[in-house]
Amino acid sequence: MDNKLVVIGIDGGTFDILNPWMKQGLLPNLEKIRQEGVWGTLKSVIPPITAPAWTTFYTGKNPGKHGIFDFLSKGQGSYEEIPVNATFCKSKTLWSLLGEGGKKTAVLNMPMTYPPQAVNGVMICDFLSSTKNRDFIYPPQLLDEIEARFGPYYIHGKNVDAVTLFAEKHIDALINDCVKMSEYKFKVAHFLMGKNNYDVIVFHEWGTDRIQHWLWHIMDQSHPGHDALLAQKYQGKILDYYRFVDHQIGRTMELAGPRASVCIMSDHGFCPVKRSIDLNVWLMEEGYLTIKKSFVSQIRYWLWKHGLTYETLTSLYEKLIKLGLKPKHLTPREVIGLLRIGPWQALLSLNDADWHSTKAYAKSSPFGQIVINLKGREPQGIVKPGQEYDQMVGQIVAKLKNLCDPQNGRHINGLVYTREEAFTGPFSSDAPDIIYLPQCDGYQAGNVIGFGSNTSFVNFTGFQASHSMDGIFMARGPEIKQGTSINDAAITDLAPTILHLMGLKVPDDMDGRILKEIFTNTYLTSNPIEYYTPSEVEEEKSERPESKEEDAIKQRLKDLGYL
Repeated sequence: MDNKLVVIGIDGGTFDILNPWMKQGLLPNLEKIRQEGVWGTLKSVIPPITAPAWTTFYTGKNPGKHGIFDFLSKGQGSYEEIPVNATFCKSKTLWSLLGEGGKKTAVLNMPMTYPPQAVNGVMICDFLSSTKNRDFIYPPQLLDEIEARFGPYYIHGKNVDAVTLFAEKHIDALINDCVKMSEYKFKVAHFLMGKNNYDVIVFHEWGTDRIQHWLWHIMDQSHPGHDALLAQKYQGKILDYYRFVDHQIGRTMELAGPRASVCIMSDHGFCPVKRSIDLNVWLMEEGYLTIKKSFVSQIRYWLWKHGLTYETLTSLYEKLIKLGLKPKHLTPREVIGLLRIGPWQALLSLNDADWHSTKAYAKSSPFGQIVINLKGREPQGIVKPGQEYDQMVGQIVAKLKNLCDPQNGRHINGLVYTREEAFTGPFSSDAPDIIYLPQCDGYQAGNVIGFGSNTSFVNFTGFQASHSMDGIFMARGPEIKQGTSINDAAITDLAPTILHLMGLKVPDDMDGRILKEIFTNTYLTSNPIEYYTPSEVEEEKSERPESKEEDAIKQRLKDLGYL
């Protein structure tokens, strides 16, 4: 079988944004794929975070089986959080399986691929790659050839995302940066397509996620942050970026040839957020989290109660930005360390928690992850496994399901999951015990750093929009049905479906199913599905070169707002 496939991952792609433009003919290549192929929503992972979602895409497994739940993971024997990278994935990747099946693959800019894996083809890593080492491409000698032709690899982008909230000039800078990065990476992709004959190309477009996080209020008239003058000035420029991406998708399809299949997908969807819930403050108010009695912690606590919070500092930073302060350039890898639970933080943080009396706390994440301080699992756990743990989880879940906004008394329709409901597999014990997702009711739950505010409900959200569970899926090709919508597709389904399209057997330990409904009857009849039971799972870690910059990853993602 000589099928060819191009997969383009539109980070955070949502039909809420794309559909109107597609129907108006403004995104003709995406509309062509939909009209001539299949399409539908694509269910993300719980919670819908970039790191576990993309890892689930390329393993076909839920985080409980591949081991990545967020950008940060708890250090052994500590409450401190450490950044994750590709070596944390404990499952075989799609590109490993394709390579073992004799397929040549180009993996371009995909999240959670750094440090690069030796593949049958080429791998260029993502925006979490090292800023100091030139070790984000396999084979490594390819980097010099690319940069000789196109200039320095544009992998990280400018540090302007969050400051678009504070000064209008940074809106232009963000849009321009997304176009510049997209243009560079598509040029490289097209160069590689002309240089080698790949069976599968997997390409990641990041700018959609950045624009939707920070500029949603410009596109959405119902958003409380919507400004008609800003919309008049920037809506056209935002649309131009999406039209540029659509054009590049069309060009990629041309280069792939008429017999190639194309798949457009996203790791999650998007929805507007208007209020924030600081879960650690809420847990403190509910009596689940207490502060140490030490002098330093009590001073921080007193200052926090009287208004010295990260929210206050953000307001001051906003004023300085408006006065002309230039934000320091931080790449996403550098941002993580500014937000993680680390050895020291200036203001009130979980370092000040009294673990001997704290029963639950929230991870550093804007995606509602609560951890029970479980005895025997947490370094200073106090909640006993079994009945006490079950009662604690049940109690917090019930309170979250009945949570109301004190500002207006309105009940919040948030999704609440326990660890057992969300995950299966050998690494499920590393997962948060409770996940709370009220995004699609307009709220963002969690905390991005320390105790962000001194009230549990605040109007400041950071993001203008956040991740939702419903991503996008479209596919077109010789073996794909035409003009058909599908239901119940999930991101776990794509790896097994791609393997089947490429004529390979599918490991039976994947959680996803083959999306048989997208294929023509002729293809299904002549290509029966075959599964196999893999031997003992090999950790991909053993195939990767060791990164020279282990500490650098602790300094990223603040400006992106993921943590």
